[in-house]
Amino acid sequence: MASHSTSHSDCALAASRAGLDAARRFRLPFARKLKRGPSGDMVGRDGGGALEFQDHRDYHPGDDPRHLNWAAFARTGALTMKVFQQEVRPQLDLVVDASASMALNDAKLTRALECVRFCLASADDLGAVVRLWSVDGGKVTPVDLATVRDPAWSPVNADGPAEPALPDFSRVEWRPNALRVLVSDLLFPGSPEGLVRTLARGASEAMILCPFDRSESDPGWQGACEFEDVESAKRVVKRADEPFLRQYLEAYRNHFALWTEVCATQGVALARVDSAPPLPQMLNDLARRDLLIPAAF
Repeated sequence: MASHSTSHSDCALAASRAGLDAARRFRLPFARKLKRGPSGDMVGRDGGGALEFQDHRDYHPGDDPRHLNWAAFARTGALTMKVFQQEVRPQLDLVVDASASMALNDAKLTRALECVRFCLASADDLGAVVRLWSVDGGKVTPVDLATVRDPAWSPVNADGPAEPALPDFSRVEWRPNALRVLVSDLLFPGSPEGLVRTLARGASEAMILCPFDRSESDPGWQGACEFEDVESAKRVVKRADEPFLRQYLEAYRNHFALWTEVCATQGVALARVDSAPPLPQMLNDLARRDLLIPAAF
């Protein structure tokens, strides 16, 4: 157990360094909605604090009711907000899946933590207002950003018992107009539609960073193998013959094909992040897909 703890700490420290370095090369896509204003803050489109009236948008819970368009409500019965150009600070809602499967091995844990550290460093560089949550089964915890200053910090408790329940992302308090990022391996059963729809609704943009390891996407099982459920720690011995492996791979690929389809329908960016290549290489691939922005821009 002690060596596992040391390994976990090493993963967190390595991820902290890599995430900071990556944020010097790439950024989260705040800049697609925002630009620098005369004072150096980010200029965006939001309700209230007007510099210049621009447009209307639908009302979302959490919006300032002082800027509701009551005239439009009288005509249509629909709640809308007056949209202004204003000097604003960008917002990041970052949610981390703390399930035990995120720490399947050191490589996957490190890659997951690198994704988290990259998001935090990118937000810090732009002065974004960050809310950070960890979700472990039904345990949904807002994270004090002061604790994140410790480079050994990790939201994934690889040594402690995991919650056996499915992650309950519905209890996260998403803010309207924030950039929303979920870091999760998505290895839980059930339809993705509810989560993806909630993630997209009212967001400026929404993204899922999905770390994975090739030992799960392309396993080399042969013969009699002992399988352990990383969430429940239950073990079972099965023969990993060709039909068994084929069935597993088909289920795995169908699972992520469904996530890809639902995310595309809802306008949520889904990026599966391989644990094997160097982090800059993976982020460069995401920038080529227009999911991230090169830091020079």
